[in-house]
Formats: sequence, C-alpha cells, structure tokens
Amino acid sequence: VRLGDSVLEVGCHLGTSTIDIHNAAHDENGVGGCIGVDIGRKIIKGARQRHPDVPFEVADAWHTGELLRLSQVHLPAKDATGYDA
Repeated sequence: VRLGDSVLEVGCHLGTSTIDIHNAAHDENGVGGCIGVDIGRKIIKGARQRHPDVPFEVADAWHTGELLRLSQVHLPAKDATGYDA
C-alpha cells in the first residue's frame, strides 16, 4: 500500500488491520485511505467505536456492485487507472 492508494478491506472485523492500511494510504491532502467492510452489524459497530476516523460499512463480499459503490462514496479515486485485487 502506498500513499494515495484507495483500499477496500473485505472481512475487516474490528478494524485492527484496517486502521494500519488506512494510515499507510491516507496522505496529508486527504487522498487515499481504507474502508473496512464486514457482514456483521455488531462487528462494524465495534469497529466504528474503536476507529471513528475510518469508514466502516456493513456489506456482503458477494455483492460486488455494492462494494464498488461504497468504495466510490468513501474513497473517490485520485485517477481512473483501475483497481488491483
């Protein structure tokens, strides 16, 4: 992960690695970062309480259209070069 990257972490649980990824990607201009998603509402509630400055959403990994929408809402791309998996 580099400064300015936009990362979607699927299965983030309580956000332990999400915050590390977010801090590695989020630059001083507010570009980049990480959004954490998990299927469990209680899990996401806990992640939001622990890391209020990082976006977390309830989502199903099999619903890729919803994941794309969430990433575009929370982490607009700095350019349109594409995505890496």
